[in-house]
Amino acid sequence: MSIGYMRGPRICVSITEDGKAFRRSLMYGEDTICDLSPVDLIELIMQATSSLRYDVPKVRDN
Repeated sequence: MSIGYMRGPRICVSITEDGKAFRRSLMYGEDTICDLSPVDLIELIMQATSSLRYDVPKVRDN
C-alpha cells in the first residue's frame, strides 16, 4: 500500500501473520529502517513530545 503524502520517516504498526502480536517498524518511504521494541517506541515518542513547546498567550490589561 502506497501513501503518497507520507514520504518522510514514520512509524508503522501492523499485526503479525498469526494475529497475536504487533509489529512496530521505523519506515522511510517504502523502506523499513529497523524494527522497534515497545521500549524503543516509548522512548521515540517521549523524545518527540519533549521538544514541543506550549505557549500561553499573554492577556493585555486595558
